[in-house]
Amino acid sequence: MSHTVLAQEQVAPPTPAAPGRSVARQVTLAAVALVVLQLATRAWAASESWFYYDDLIFTGRGASFPLTSADLLLHDQDGHLMPGGFALAALLTRVWPFEWGPVATSMVVMQALASLAVLYLLRALLGSRPVLLLPLTLYLFTPLTLPGATWWAVALNTLPLQAGLAWFVAATVRLLRTGRARHAVSGVLALAVTAAFSEKVLFVAPLAALVGVLLLRQEGVPSPLRAVLRRARPLWLGSLAVLAVWAVLYVSSIDQVERRPSWLSLVRAVNDGLVRGALPPLVGGPWTWDRVPPGMPYAAPSLLLVGAAIVVLVAAVSWTTRRRRGAVAVWWLAAGYVLLSTAVAARGRVSSDDDTVLGLTLRWFPDSAVVVALAVALLLQLPARSAPDEPRRAPAAAAPGATERLLPDDWPPRVWVREQRARIRRSRALRQLLVTAAATAFVAGSLASTYTFATSGHDDRTRDYVRTATASLAASDAPLLDQEVPADVLGPLTSPNNLASQVFAPLPGPSRFADATDRLQLLDEQGRLVPATVTPVLTVAPGPVPDCGWYTGGGSLEVPLSGNAIGLDWTVQVNYLTDREADVSVALGEGPAVQTRLPAGLQTVYLRLTGPGDRLLVTTRTPGVQMCITSGVLGEVQPG
Repeated sequence: MSHTVLAQEQVAPPTPAAPGRSVARQVTLAAVALVVLQLATRAWAASESWFYYDDLIFTGRGASFPLTSADLLLHDQDGHLMPGGFALAALLTRVWPFEWGPVATSMVVMQALASLAVLYLLRALLGSRPVLLLPLTLYLFTPLTLPGATWWAVALNTLPLQAGLAWFVAATVRLLRTGRARHAVSGVLALAVTAAFSEKVLFVAPLAALVGVLLLRQEGVPSPLRAVLRRARPLWLGSLAVLAVWAVLYVSSIDQVERRPSWLSLVRAVNDGLVRGALPPLVGGPWTWDRVPPGMPYAAPSLLLVGAAIVVLVAAVSWTTRRRRGAVAVWWLAAGYVLLSTAVAARGRVSSDDDTVLGLTLRWFPDSAVVVALAVALLLQLPARSAPDEPRRAPAAAAPGATERLLPDDWPPRVWVREQRARIRRSRALRQLLVTAAATAFVAGSLASTYTFATSGHDDRTRDYVRTATASLAASDAPLLDQEVPADVLGPLTSPNNLASQVFAPLPGPSRFADATDRLQLLDEQGRLVPATVTPVLTVAPGPVPDCGWYTGGGSLEVPLSGNAIGLDWTVQVNYLTDREADVSVALGEGPAVQTRLPAGLQTVYLRLTGPGDRLLVTTRTPGVQMCITSGVLGEVQPG
């Protein structure tokens, strides 16, 4: 073979060669089997989980607002704009309130779509060749995507992102190679769907454009960036339209007041997230997880595993940059995406040094798994570098069959050729053995990490609390004043989403909660309904009317308190006497008024009022009513 032919082979376009039908069929069957195995493991892991923390915000809001309400769809969820996620959560909540089976099924379905989209991307880059199974296995089983596939609130954000990212890049590659308009249409649609679930949609089109530049540069196309912009112009124009609409919605819906962590906190969070969080899953880790209730499990790899992951990464970068032309650009592409997306996520979530563990929950990285698989696929189809000491091949005879019969078996060039062929066969067999062993070890380690992750959250008590409280509320025949649920179920920082009336809004039938009741009860820490009393902070001042206190024959009445209540939610116990049933409204200072109907006689009513204020404003709405406010207290509700 001449040097000219060899040079032409080295600069050939990276379009994947078409394998034989039998090979392609076997690769397709193997890929489908791997996807099925992944879905089975993820389904089991999801079945071991339950609604957790932010999930209760999604279910509560989904049951409290109409499906088309902007309050539902455009809610600012910790800086996330995800109308698609809220809409899907609302639909499942309305049909199956607090049913985990349909929710787990929805996550498995979304995972299936993401996995098939990644397979579609890898086939666009590598064809149906056996090497496709390597990056596919890496994506399917890495624990990097595990928390994002089993925690519903995170899954609603990140699984559509993974699917949309993979599909958009694949559509870009196919559009550049074929010029068919349908790929531009499918790419724009994929981007629009992704925009409904994740703000990281901003990174999708730039990543796809850079992938196109790398591919066209390998083909020897001059000015590859200009060529990418020109060949895929319909895709970029449609993407700009989608992102423009998304940007308007984001700016108008999301609070622009940023959390500004210190640079030290930010660097620590990114460093811990990448080194101890993201690297071990690339080799099947972390194997062990820690958890501090009510937090999610977070990666707790050993130093040995972290070191091994670093060695593997350095070796992979070093080997590919020496052996593959263009590998440096691929590594920069992958590293740039991972670093940028991690830094953006950390800046939006980290507020202090105590938040650095957030990166170890791996919630920031599921989409990075797609990019890592993409990078591996790009590396596999790069042309090999020519070794400077490569031995010269023996010249091939014009008619191999005839010449070989005329030449003796011990003719030196023929001996050299046989030796080289045997060495290549041995080398290939050894490489296949090593790759198979490494892939098997990776999958085994990943399955071990999946098991330890799924079982690490068994001490979460949200399921028991919600089920006990649901049964208690169903058995109650009196309305309850609203209260906060326990902090390890939904913390106070999520207020007002942590109110029991919001958390249990999905329950069928009328609300079990009211602003006033004649029987004071509360849900205890286990979710049981128990009698309660008001622990006084302030009291109603003694009234001027003997044997009555504060008297009104209609209209408004100001009832002073023994002090000034700060601007919090308070429970007020009012003891009164009235000659007939009366409709009244009661407010604490200038706070919002609560309206209720009081039965006749000497009674007690309990109200949930919001301060600040130093007096109660009581307004009667029943003409001619005679009413006395005899006494009362303002304070906090305690079991009793």
